[in-house]
Amino acid sequence: MKIIKIIPSSKFAFLSLFFSIVTVFGQQSFKNLEIESEFKNYTQPYEEVMYAHINKAKFIKGETIGFTVYAFNNKNKLLSSVTSNIYCVITDKDNNVIKEQMVRAKDGIANGSFSIDKKFKDGNYNFKVFTN
Repeated sequence: MKIIKIIPSSKFAFLSLFFSIVTVFGQQSFKNLEIESEFKNYTQPYEEVMYAHINKAKFIKGETIGFTVYAFNNKNKLLSSVTSNIYCVITDKDNNVIKEQMVRAKDGIANGSFSIDKKFKDGNYNFKVFTN
């Protein structure tokens, strides 16, 4: 003969209620996670702002233009740790490239120089910096 134990209904109800409460509180609501907005922030392109300093404003042939470029993360306004190459270009009034150079950036800062030679004539020039 087999003996069957019957669990009192109060114990059964308590155990059922306990395990159902644990599973309900173990799940997080999707409303609190805001998955869609987090994904959009993660996939947005990385924006940088570049600032450049040159050693002076007017030059004559034979001199050197020295410069320092700072690359900042546009979101948090800190120096960019992503940028490794910065392209520097000197253009004339018609936007023709006179000289160009790629400099290595470390922790968002790059240094370089251009020599003023016979490629330059009297006039105004633009100094431009950019990344990919």
